[in-house]
Amino acid sequence: MEIPSYYSAPSPAPRISEWFSESFNLFGREWKTWVLQGVIYLVLSLVPALPGVALYYAALVRTLAQISASGGTATGPPSFTELFASIGVLTAGGCVSSVLGVYLLAGMTRTAIKQLRGEPISVGDLFTTADVLLPDLGAYVFGTLVLTLAFSVCFIPGLWLLGLWLFVHPLIVERRLSVGEALRESGAITRPHLMMYILWAVLILVMVYAGSVVVVGTAATLPVAVLMWVVSYRDAVGLPGAVPPAATPLAAPAMAGYMPGWSPAPPRRCPQCERPLDPASQMCPACGAALPPA
Repeated sequence: MEIPSYYSAPSPAPRISEWFSESFNLFGREWKTWVLQGVIYLVLSLVPALPGVALYYAALVRTLAQISASGGTATGPPSFTELFASIGVLTAGGCVSSVLGVYLLAGMTRTAIKQLRGEPISVGDLFTTADVLLPDLGAYVFGTLVLTLAFSVCFIPGLWLLGLWLFVHPLIVERRLSVGEALRESGAITRPHLMMYILWAVLILVMVYAGSVVVVGTAATLPVAVLMWVVSYRDAVGLPGAVPPAATPLAAPAMAGYMPGWSPAPPRRCPQCERPLDPASQMCPACGAALPPA
């Protein structure tokens, strides 16, 4: 018989402030592992593009110098061969960077899932997602193209799709869904509270790009953003095996100091899905189970 886990059933509504706080707490508990993963992500996803960038700017400078020198002189028209070749190298490097970025982001997502399940995490978890690379890469290419078009045409459709497809990536990583299945599932989950999920998606993006002010800062802000993503996924979609969030530090010891021998009463939980409940609840808001009197 499978034992129900704490967050095996979805939550009816977003809890943005709680998700935000819990994500930082989770990062703080394993910050060394997360920062190392962030550094590896930055190095492996950016380095392949650097040679192309350097060649492109060097060729551009030389081409502009040729154009300047050819005016009214006998040197002849400039050659654009080197510039076009550098653009090819830049494009190839960018493609490699994108593939590595998708692969490593999936690894960070799987690391966050492990942490939410109470399992030990390591830097090596970053390289455990080859099994979902193709569908995840397909979702990345499709989402990038459609979102770029949507934001180009009008900002509102872009935001709408951003919220609607918020959970496509973790659905592929955790449930191994196809691209089409993940798009449909994510839309069905977020549509009832779409405005709140749009806000949450924007906050995740702000967290990602906050670290780019100082390039190395992304090594810390990206893991926090991934944790925000997966914490919300746990409550919105359901994550079998996830453990409860830790209680607020020092809350019980402080009370025990004022009342010797006192210990907090265990929280009331749903007997079916194990979700914490309000003491006055008569029905579980997550799974709909009828509850016995408190």
